[in-house]
Amino acid sequence: MNAPRMVCGAIALLASALLVGCNDSVAGPAGPGTVTVALTSAVTDGAIFLRVTGPGFESGPAAGKPGLLVYSRQVSDSELAVAVFGSITSGALFRVDIPESRKVESYSATIVQVADRENDLRGDLSSYLVGMTN
Repeated sequence: MNAPRMVCGAIALLASALLVGCNDSVAGPAGPGTVTVALTSAVTDGAIFLRVTGPGFESGPAAGKPGLLVYSRQVSDSELAVAVFGSITSGALFRVDIPESRKVESYSATIVQVADRENDLRGDLSSYLVGMTN
C-alpha cells in the first residue's frame, strides 16, 4: 500500500470508526462479558483487517456468524489485530471476551483495510462503519 493511500485510508478510518457501548450506570452485574464487533456496509467484501483497543481481553476473537474465518494476534495487553475472511457483509464480524462488561465504552475498533471479493484493496473506506456492543 502506498503512502498517500495509507494516509487517505487512515483519515477515512478515523472519520468512520464508531464506538457504541454502554456506561458504568447500566444495570447488570459487574464482571467478565462478551463484546460483539459489528460492521455496517452497503457491499459484500472478502476480507477486513481491524485493530481493537481497550483495557484488556479475556480471549481471542470468535466468528460473529457462520462462514467467517477470524485470525488474530494480541499486539499488546490493550490491542488486538484481527483479520476476518469470508463473505463480509453488514452484521456481526466477531465476538471477544473482556474482563469488565460494564466498560464497553473503553474499547474501540478501527478498520485498517478492506479487500473486495477479488482481493483488491478498497481505496475509500468512508462508507464503512464499525461498532461495538455487549
